[in-house]
Amino acid sequence: MRIFIIGLVLVASVLLETTMVSRMAIFGIAPDLMLCVIVSYSILRGETEGACAGFAGGLLMDIAIGQAMGLFAMLGLLAGYFAGKPFRDFYRESYMLPMFITGIAAFAQGFALYLFNVLTIAHIGMFAHILAVILPVTFYTMIISVFVYRSLYAVNSLVELYERRSHKIFNK
Repeated sequence: MRIFIIGLVLVASVLLETTMVSRMAIFGIAPDLMLCVIVSYSILRGETEGACAGFAGGLLMDIAIGQAMGLFAMLGLLAGYFAGKPFRDFYRESYMLPMFITGIAAFAQGFALYLFNVLTIAHIGMFAHILAVILPVTFYTMIISVFVYRSLYAVNSLVELYERRSHKIFNK
């Protein structure tokens, strides 16, 4: 059940990101919805499931965008793994930690994409790119992450409740 739900969420996220999120752009800057989903799911389920979801979501983004196959899959896997590390060490109802971790992941992913573009396409001024693209995307993604985390928290609670009820060995 859990795999089906996260698969559905990842497919919906790719569809939304490739169609609707570009319409939410402010001055040409759009949030990274898939990264919000990966980080939120990783925080709720741990680093192993987060890495798997990150790889799957990144692979879906690679297929949808078609830039360099495997780049987003690798970045999603890393983001999912490292975002899932504090899984058991924090209060899951808090919205500050997911927002903070999403900000770190968005900045790291933006910088990694910058390095990839510099190595493969052309030289771009690093500080200008950080100020004009990476930081605005990071802040916008952090704001959106609160809503994504809240939604995935509700979905995860329903899935956990369903799993607890269906896995009872002794029914009274």
